[in-house]
Amino acid sequence: MRFLDWMSTPPGRVIRVFLGIALISLGLAVVQGVGGVLIAAFGLVPLTTAVVNVCPIRPLVELWQRRGRRVTLTQVRN
Repeated sequence: MRFLDWMSTPPGRVIRVFLGIALISLGLAVVQGVGGVLIAAFGLVPLTTAVVNVCPIRPLVELWQRRGRRVTLTQVRN
């Protein structure tokens, strides 16, 4: 969770912006074609999440951690 918390700070957001721009540039200028468009579209994800300051991975990680704790408690009780 520390990493996800850090990614919400200004330096983390800047890294996501640069990562998104790099993926978009790589896809459109270097790879080109259908693959390049797909890479560029994938580059919109970190760029958009940085601008909006939303982490789409956080709910999945929190759910995974909660499930892991439940499984651990169940195993301990049995």
